[in-house]
Amino acid sequence: MDTIDCIRSLMSAWESYEDVLLLCDNSDDTNEVEKVLSFLAQVGSPRKQDCSQKSIDYIFRYERIIYFKSKSNLGFAKANNCLLSYVFNDLQSEISWIWFLNNDTLVDPIDYSSIHTYASNTKCNLLYSQINTFDNQYESDGLHYINLVTSTTTNVKKICYTPYICGASLLLRYSKSIPLWNEAYFLYYEDIDYYFTLKQMGYIAEQIPNAKILHKVSASTKKVRTINMIKIRSQSIFMKKYAKSYLAYFVLRCIHLLALSRIAEFKNFINIAREE
Repeated sequence: MDTIDCIRSLMSAWESYEDVLLLCDNSDDTNEVEKVLSFLAQVGSPRKQDCSQKSIDYIFRYERIIYFKSKSNLGFAKANNCLLSYVFNDLQSEISWIWFLNNDTLVDPIDYSSIHTYASNTKCNLLYSQINTFDNQYESDGLHYINLVTSTTTNVKKICYTPYICGASLLLRYSKSIPLWNEAYFLYYEDIDYYFTLKQMGYIAEQIPNAKILHKVSASTKKVRTINMIKIRSQSIFMKKYAKSYLAYFVLRCIHLLALSRIAEFKNFINIAREE
């Protein structure tokens, strides 16, 4: 199970450090939730924490792991904000960095140590690392790219494409001024919006050399129904905010969908564009 495998990889790597893991479980699958809780019970006895957030059902602490169970699938952005709210208001620990990390990732102890060492010595406030696939094949250097005319994204650097940090792994130096994620996005484009927000605030990104994470791409999105509708809505929200010309994007998108005879998707796109 991805979440358990991710936790295991972090626990095997953090023995020399005093890190705390905050996990927001968005799953609506009772069996999956029970598997995670059963695994965490092996880590330590759960201690129930105070919970004032309306979107969270309960919070348990297992030694250095704090588990949040959402009342429903909140999406990536809102789940991150729930954790940030806890960090800002309730976490009784000294914080240097916040690492946003997907649950479908693995981190090797050597890479974990490299990330720690670099973060401890850099003056930069925004970091990213190389991303490999689960079979350890190169996927990207941690940056992905978007065309602000067509909304097309890629992990390969191209002319006329703007870089952003892939949301699977993003490290921020802690401060109370860290922005929240835009909850208008349920899935897709929230990491691009977040990076653009950070850039507008003056954050400067830097790659951590000699460090990587393994990422099982799209593992969580495969479980979400109506994923195409969600992607279209997020895409429309993002392009209205950042497109060089929303009209050009809108026309090109309509032509593309009609050319491929994707009539149902075309109708959905028109309806969403009207809503937004």
